[in-house]
Amino acid sequence: MQRFEYRIETVKIEHARRDEQLVQTLNRWGRQGWRVCHVAFEPDAGENDKARVVLERRLDNWLLSEEDD
Repeated sequence: MQRFEYRIETVKIEHARRDEQLVQTLNRWGRQGWRVCHVAFEPDAGENDKARVVLERRLDNWLLSEEDD
C-alpha cells in the first residue's frame, strides 16, 4: 500500500507576474518530490494575490504498524 504526506502552503505572488512566480515555486517543490493536488487563488488588496496550494508526496520509507490501519 502506498502512503502519502500532505502539505498546504500560502504563496504571495505579484499579480502582474502571477504565472511566472507560481511556476518557479511549483518547480522548486516538484524537485523536492511534492506534487500539486489543488491551487486556489485569493485576490488580495493591492498588487499581490495569494495562492493556496495543496501538495502531496509519496512516502517511500514507512513501516506498517497496527496504528496505521
